[in-house]
Amino acid sequence: MKDINSKSFQGPSESSRAAGSKARELRAVASRLNRIADEIESNPIRAEAIALPDEPLGPLNVLEAGPNHLARVARAIHAARRRRDRWFDRGLFGEPSWDILLDAFQHKASGKQLTTKSVCFASGVASTTALRWIGVMEEAGLLRRTPSERDRREMLVELTDEGFRAMTLYLLDFNQSSRNESNPKG
Repeated sequence: MKDINSKSFQGPSESSRAAGSKARELRAVASRLNRIADEIESNPIRAEAIALPDEPLGPLNVLEAGPNHLARVARAIHAARRRRDRWFDRGLFGEPSWDILLDAFQHKASGKQLTTKSVCFASGVASTTALRWIGVMEEAGLLRRTPSERDRREMLVELTDEGFRAMTLYLLDFNQSSRNESNPKG
């Protein structure tokens, strides 16, 4: 039996420790990719929306391009729009339809339901105006309303597959453009 205090005992070499670290890192990335693949496999709507258009948007980090990351991007855009209300009259920037789409995307990407009442609140305009915009976007094929199974008096609002795909592609493009603008080459 060797004495571990003797000079003949040598622990793992520096290169084998580095190789072990890289192997653990690769396993962690593989695990994340497997989770993304499972999510895509279990939700065909999201899988279709994650598919990139024919024209490349530039290099995207696949681990960041999933619905959860894009929901955070949508939430950040929506929050930035609300922050400017501190300094400017809200009426100057009237885009309730955009606020509704951002809110609907966040909910659909996270698998949560959205009521007409919360859509009206998130849009920042009167309920009648928000409901009118919901109707316009429903006619455009971006949103759909359905009665709530929990309470038939309540209506749920969600993005259609087309609306989810369009928002996903916009947010991917926005995310990539933001990165390119914040990291100029040269």
